Amino acid sequence: MLKEKLTSKINIFVAVLLIIQPLLNVISYWFGEWSMPSSITLLLRLLVLAVTVLYAFTIADNKLPYYIMAGVLALIYILHAVACFIEGYSDIVADISNYIRVIQTPVTVLCLISFLKKSKEKGFQGLQFGLTAALVIIYSVMIIASITGTDPHTYEDGKGMLGWFNNTNTQSSNLSVLLPLSMAWQLTWKNRKSLINRIFFWATVVTGSLAMYYFCTRLAYLGIIAATLGIAVVLLIVNRKEWLKSVILIAFSVLFIVLIPVSPMVDHQDNDSAWQSKVQGWGDGMVEDLENVENLKNDVKTNKNKKSKKELIEDLTPLYEWKVPDFVTIFGHEGAMEIFGYTTDINVFTDIRAKKIAFAETLMEDSKFTARMFGLEIARFSVVLEESDIIPETTTYIYDVENDFHGIYYLYGITGLIAYLSFILYFIYLVIWALVKNAKKYFTIEAGACGIALIMCLLHIYNTAGVLRRPDGSIFFCAILASIYYLVKIRDYEDEETEKKPEKSFFKFFKNKKGER
Repeated sequence: MLKEKLTSKINIFVAVLLIIQPLLNVISYWFGEWSMPSSITLLLRLLVLAVTVLYAFTIADNKLPYYIMAGVLALIYILHAVACFIEGYSDIVADISNYIRVIQTPVTVLCLISFLKKSKEKGFQGLQFGLTAALVIIYSVMIIASITGTDPHTYEDGKGMLGWFNNTNTQSSNLSVLLPLSMAWQLTWKNRKSLINRIFFWATVVTGSLAMYYFCTRLAYLGIIAATLGIAVVLLIVNRKEWLKSVILIAFSVLFIVLIPVSPMVDHQDNDSAWQSKVQGWGDGMVEDLENVENLKNDVKTNKNKKSKKELIEDLTPLYEWKVPDFVTIFGHEGAMEIFGYTTDINVFTDIRAKKIAFAETLMEDSKFTARMFGLEIARFSVVLEESDIIPETTTYIYDVENDFHGIYYLYGITGLIAYLSFILYFIYLVIWALVKNAKKYFTIEAGACGIALIMCLLHIYNTAGVLRRPDGSIFFCAILASIYYLVKIRDYEDEETEKKPEKSFFKFFKNKKGER
């Protein structure tokens, strides 16, 4: 009885699960602004995950996948914990908390697949509705924050419209992913040609494009082109009768390509470049003879003169103590210079992501073989440095890697990275299998949008840490993977003509019809 009742409400649960994600982000942002503990929102997210797993496990007909996943995830953590104990475990609670964040993606994907298996098209419509509603909420928050003057901005120089959200990378990913998915759903509405649905569609396109235009990051800007041009191409392939929409979308894409030189993104990059040039001049002034430094570097590389390294270290010491005092304190002058290749390029010192990877790589090289296999604990990537001649005050430096795939490797080793990549590659395999087997059948507007969203998500995963290790970003990645599974393994294409069509309007999704909703 309970199982049947829960099954009948799957579409609502899935929609609500996605809708509350940006709301939780807003709550988290304001808690931070009001100096309230972040543990409250973390507990809320953990509660949401627990309810989702319990719901999915209850309605699932085959519970074996849950047992298998639990076993695999437990084994990976046990091996990771052993490696951490060998190195010296310092904060087990923080490490377990981080592991829960990391495994939310595979766990949530499994739950969403269970929901879609039980509810099929009805559940898929709930998922798509939730994605579109989440996008509308994000747009609304960005607009309200900008109007009220409470927008924290994407960058510290005041550039970029971020909204009441904490993580720039995550929001960039969310905007890039949600726009094409929402566009595709609206293009499959039965009554999509009605005036209100047309208005809503183009409002979504225009608002989404402007949101990413003013967001100011390169990946977000790429998201505009990917969504408009990508959906235009998909639409031309799937339904040539909609050629006018495709032409307009292509025009949108061309417009934003033309606007690149005058965009806020380029404006920020120019400001950053001008500042870097000024700082480079100050840095060069700290090195007495740059030409001699270059000659000494060549001597060091070729081992021509044993005295060259000592002289080189002395010449570069003022610059390195100024720009990377933390690395000098941790690894010593020579160690820091070797990590950075004895460079005098200020851009290298200010590339935070590269610095964190360099720290993690050095840390991994100095660790035992078990660490390379199963990773290091999260606490190892935070270092407290006491006040010294080159550190003005006691400071905590965070080196947690800002690239998801790199982060998975350093935190969970080769084993963890292979496991995660294998999980993701399975869904890529489904896409390739479907296109090879019957592209005409499987290549739908929804499938094309999932492909665009997946590519954008993977770009963010590789270049940032805003998806796999952040539940507010990973949830939409989960929706993409679950959608791919549904479109390839669950949807009954043979009976597509007789299946109940989606609701006529975005605003009528939850309206009861023949007692089914």
